[in-house]
Amino acid sequence: EKNLTFYRDMQGSTNYAYFWNQALIILMVEDRYYCREDESLKPFISNLLDAFREHEKNSATGLIYDWTWNDFTDDLLWAGLAFIRGYQITGEERFLEQAKWDWEFLYNRAYDKQLGGGLWWSVEEGNKSGLSNNPAVSMACYLYEATGDEIYREQAIDIYNWIYNTLRQPDGSIDENISKDGTLTRSYNVYNVGAFIEAANALHRITGEDYYLQDAHKSIEYVMQNKVTDQGIMSKWHRDGTWQSEFARGMGLFVKDNNLWDYETTYTTDRKPITYYEWMKLNAEAAWNTHNSDFLTFNEWEKATPDEPGDGKTWTALEMVSSVVMTQVTPDEHPE
Repeated sequence: EKNLTFYRDMQGSTNYAYFWNQALIILMVEDRYYCREDESLKPFISNLLDAFREHEKNSATGLIYDWTWNDFTDDLLWAGLAFIRGYQITGEERFLEQAKWDWEFLYNRAYDKQLGGGLWWSVEEGNKSGLSNNPAVSMACYLYEATGDEIYREQAIDIYNWIYNTLRQPDGSIDENISKDGTLTRSYNVYNVGAFIEAANALHRITGEDYYLQDAHKSIEYVMQNKVTDQGIMSKWHRDGTWQSEFARGMGLFVKDNNLWDYETTYTTDRKPITYYEWMKLNAEAAWNTHNSDFLTFNEWEKATPDEPGDGKTWTALEMVSSVVMTQVTPDEHPE
């Protein structure tokens, strides 16, 4: 195999972290670049994206850009986001071309007017989910910023409006999905809310419309009040996946882009007053302070990460992503 730069899937393994896992890890690196202005990461990001294409190319056709084999819209969106953001960072044209190919393929395959619009989660067309629509808004906005092509802006607004009218609830939460028969799941995960916030922020950036800001504030408030421990910490009850990272990213980009560090709100079910920066720092410190002796932190930020994962398990790269994103989007000191 070529000398490729990639993240391994778990400790003690030499295996490449699979498609959507690798994409979420690359997004983590891009978050550090964006929020910490770490220029040293540019060649690293280029190498990660080149390795992604090499690993995920279509084995039937041998084409490096061809991901038609992947049946899942959200997989393609996470990859597309990694590539369009990679283009914004590096200026490497091949990454823009990959993102454009990815968007055109996934949009044409997954979008239709059933249930009022939106993108199906997979080729089986069983549901239209938050994960197959929220990241789509952000990706289309980034493509618009990169190309100036009005179609991306129109598609972003259309999908956002569908989410708002279909999955979003008045309290700012976002439903997991709506099934083909029109039934909502009534499940409201932190990652869906976070991906919606990133989408609202991206649309505000390209339209200047303030109601997107208000939508983002409402969704942040929902998580800070309803999806935290009594101490105000986002903490997941089981290990796998990233869980908090999409929320950390969505809120982090929103607060940074709009200089909202001192925005005052409330948190926990007791509705205690706090600023965005104070709450982000509270969670970043929880993510850091619960690391184990190898400096690994998984998703349960209200308790110490054990040195051994237990139950015959191995620590995975993906379950460490949330803590990294949270600590990167939160400045060490209050921004001036």
